[in-house]
Amino acid sequence: MDSFEQSVRSLLSVADDLDPEDWRRPTDLPGWSVHDVVSHLAAVEHELLVGEPPPALATYGAHVRDAFGQHMERGVAARRGRPSDDVVAELRSCLEQRLPQLRAMRADEPPTRVVAGEDWDATELLRNRAFDSWMHEQDVRRAVTRPGNLDGPGALVTKEMLLGALPVLVARRADAVAGQSLRLESTGALDFSGDVVIGADGRGALSRVPIEDPTAIVRADWETWVRLLGGRMSPSDAVVEMDGDRGLAQRLVDGLCFTP
Repeated sequence: MDSFEQSVRSLLSVADDLDPEDWRRPTDLPGWSVHDVVSHLAAVEHELLVGEPPPALATYGAHVRDAFGQHMERGVAARRGRPSDDVVAELRSCLEQRLPQLRAMRADEPPTRVVAGEDWDATELLRNRAFDSWMHEQDVRRAVTRPGNLDGPGALVTKEMLLGALPVLVARRADAVAGQSLRLESTGALDFSGDVVIGADGRGALSRVPIEDPTAIVRADWETWVRLLGGRMSPSDAVVEMDGDRGLAQRLVDGLCFTP
C-alpha cells in the first residue's frame, strides 16, 4: 500500500512539471502516449473508487489484444479529449479518496471492488496496484527523459514479483529440465540475484542459497529486466549477458514478459 502511494505521488510530481509536448510523447506501450498512461491510472483508480466501468468502444486499435486490454483502453479513450491538468487532478483526487479505503482493507477479506472482474483478494489487488503504478511511472519517466525512483518501494514490489514468477518462467517458458538451474542477476539501481533449480518433478524452485555452478546465468541492469518483464522491450533489443547454457538463458529472456 505504501509502495502504491509513493509511486503515484512520484508520478504526480513528474506530471506537474510537464509541458504540452511532453504529454503527447509516445511511451513504450504501443498506442499510448504520456497522457494515455496517466489517464489509465486515473481510470483504474476511479473505477475502484466508484465501481463504474468505463463506457464500451465501437472499435479498438491493433495494440489492444484481449478483453482485459479492451477494458483498460475504454478508460483511456474516455479521457483522451480532456486537458492533461484535469486528468492529473482526477488521479490526485482519487488517490486521496482511495488511501483511507486501502488502509481499512484486511488481507483475509476479499476487496469490495476489483478491475475488469479479476478474481483478486485484497493482498493481490494491493500488490497489483503497487506494481502497475510503479511500472507506469517508469513508462512516463522514460518517455519524457526524467529518470528516477528506479529503486523506490514500487521497485521492491516488482523485484518480489519477478523472483516469485521466476521458477515457473524457468521451468515452463525456458523449458528447463530436472537437474538444471539458472541464476538471474540484476545490476544498477537494484543489485540482486535469484537462483532457480528444477527438481525431479520438473518444477522450479528458488534456492535458499546460491547454487555453486548454475546451468545458465543471465545478467542485465535492473531497468532492462523491468522493461522485459513488462513487455516494454523486445528481447532482441535487450543487452543481456549470458554464461553457461545460452539456449536456456535465451529462452528465459524471450519468455520473461508476464504482464497483460
